Amino acid sequence: VLSRDMTLGHPLCFEIGIDALGFMDLDCEAAISREHASTARFKAWNNDMERETSPAEQLQLVLENGWAGKINNKDYRGNVMCEDFETHAMTKAASLLKAELVMLRLYTGPMYKLYNTLLRDLLHHVKQQVEEMTGATQEVTTAVVRVAFAVAREKLAGRGYTTSVLVLVSALVKLRTVSDLPPNRKVFRGVSGLNVPDCFKDEDERGNRG
Repeated sequence: VLSRDMTLGHPLCFEIGIDALGFMDLDCEAAISREHASTARFKAWNNDMERETSPAEQLQLVLENGWAGKINNKDYRGNVMCEDFETHAMTKAASLLKAELVMLRLYTGPMYKLYNTLLRDLLHHVKQQVEEMTGATQEVTTAVVRVAFAVAREKLAGRGYTTSVLVLVSALVKLRTVSDLPPNRKVFRGVSGLNVPDCFKDEDERGNRG
């Protein structure tokens, strides 16, 4: 049963890009540690299991223990340290930094839930702020969306993973430059109970949908 319509951010949100998150702390490793200092517990589905953990626990496990926890005394992500990835051919080809390896490792574990929730909440607040600023008549401009992002960041203060997310994006961009995309690759995104917009069903002039 389709329960509700999917809502998307304004196209200008994507044109402005990841810079709308704010500024990266140049001391990336220290910033990542600060942003993962919370011991508040949360639950997330990962590798077909729901796990309870905390940001501080996940960072410690990735940096010091090499895995993200155990279930029934069984390692569920493999006993692999971040430093083990430093010698990987892909790491060298992409010139990945240690901070980028840490974020890739964290994102593939339960922390994905907190990063994704933050970004979705940010776009939700931006959408609300744009509607409040423009109403039904004023044109939505890049300047309006930038102000909306600034207001949204203030509302979400204290939940920030700004440097962490920016470092993660940097790692993915680097990996993209040294990764081959197989021809005719189709990318699927699972959604549940949502009516998707027509752009997901109808191809544009380049043959793309989504």
